[in-house]
Parts: sequence; C-alpha cells; structure tokens
Amino acid sequence: MAGMIPGMHMANILIYLTGVALVLAVVSIVTNKQKRLAILLLAAYLLLIIVIVFMPGLSDVAMSETSMTMIMKDIGMIGGVLMIAGSK
Repeated sequence: MAGMIPGMHMANILIYLTGVALVLAVVSIVTNKQKRLAILLLAAYLLLIIVIVFMPGLSDVAMSETSMTMIMKDIGMIGGVLMIAGSK
C-alpha cells in the first residue's frame, strides 16, 4: 500500500496509524467509551476518504466507474455509522 502514496517518505507509518485509528474506533464503539465521538470521527474520516481519494478518480474515464462505486459504498457506511450514533 505504501507504493500507492508516491513522494511520501513515511508512507508505511501513515498506513499503520490509519489502521490503529480504525481499530481504536471499533474498540471505542464496542466498549461504549466515548462512543459518539468515535462514531463522528469515523464518519468524518470516511467523508475525507471520499473527497481526497475517490473524487479525483471521477475525472478519469477509466476509473470513474470504480470511483463512483467506492463513493456509494462509503456513503452507505457513513449512513450506517451515523445510525449507530443516533441509537441509544
């Protein structure tokens, strides 16, 4: 995955930090410790992924279908995450 981030010297560290953050969000949600904050941060992270990673792919004809599919998938995940935030 580090090869997908050209020009970045510490790409491996960035990838591992992202993985750790996602695991911590899951642990927070499951244990109900700072659950709402973790859910809102997870939704913001998914929205950021849509804007930074998948939106630029829409301008490329070869990647537009894949990018749109991934955008729809992430929007669905954001909706699911926010539904969990709204539940008691």
